[in-house]
Amino acid sequence: MKFISFPYSDFSVSKVSFGTSSLYKSFSKKAAFSILSDAVDLGISHFDTSPMYGEGLSEKLLGRFLSSNVSNITVASKVGLFPHISHPNIFNVSLFKLFKKFKLLSYREKVDFSISAINSTIENSLRVLNRDVIDIVFLHEPMIDLIDFKEVYDVLNGHVQKGNVSYFGLAGEPYNLAEFSHCDLTDFFIQTRAFPSNDFISFTHEIARQSNFVYGLFKDCSDNELSHRLSFLNTSCIDSSIIVSSSKRSNLEYLINEISS
Repeated sequence: MKFISFPYSDFSVSKVSFGTSSLYKSFSKKAAFSILSDAVDLGISHFDTSPMYGEGLSEKLLGRFLSSNVSNITVASKVGLFPHISHPNIFNVSLFKLFKKFKLLSYREKVDFSISAINSTIENSLRVLNRDVIDIVFLHEPMIDLIDFKEVYDVLNGHVQKGNVSYFGLAGEPYNLAEFSHCDLTDFFIQTRAFPSNDFISFTHEIARQSNFVYGLFKDCSDNELSHRLSFLNTSCIDSSIIVSSSKRSNLEYLINEISS
């Protein structure tokens, strides 16, 4: 597996990263650990998670797996979005998602980018991931009118100075990220969210379409003089790491081959 190095940092990751947003679809802890093990066996070194994924369960499953199985792995997690209720197991999460799909319950995620929420989320993620340091902490689906940007920057930078976070950045939908293109994002990581598709080829093309849009905005913004110090994840128009997710090893192998070719 090829590794990607990012300018202005000591950070490097595998060309393909593993996203845990659908890890609960493995239907059992054993199956979840199996696909995570397959990802490592196939050369993936970077895992992307969030307290929101699987209503909090994905981050916990990843932490349990990494605590007993793997070294030399990097992890990104997120702050800002939370489930109102954390579910204890994969069955409960799957049932909850089914109820949501068929609109049998009304539910919206909790949004909180306050200093206290960011601090408590990072502390909790360090605990459940069984790590001393989170490699990247992203603002999860940030909206510029909900954030005091300087305040958020200062609190995240404070965690970097303390040594429990290495880097931080923005992760979300292209049009929301575009609102930040005029901010001072020196040394930020930018991660575009692409919408999944059952067709793997369409999925990689969707990554290309959305990520290229965001990349162009940030690189061409004349007011952002330090835009060249940005680092991009999940961006196909440059040599970046692309995030994939699957519950089957054969699908994971296919995606790795497509992205690496």
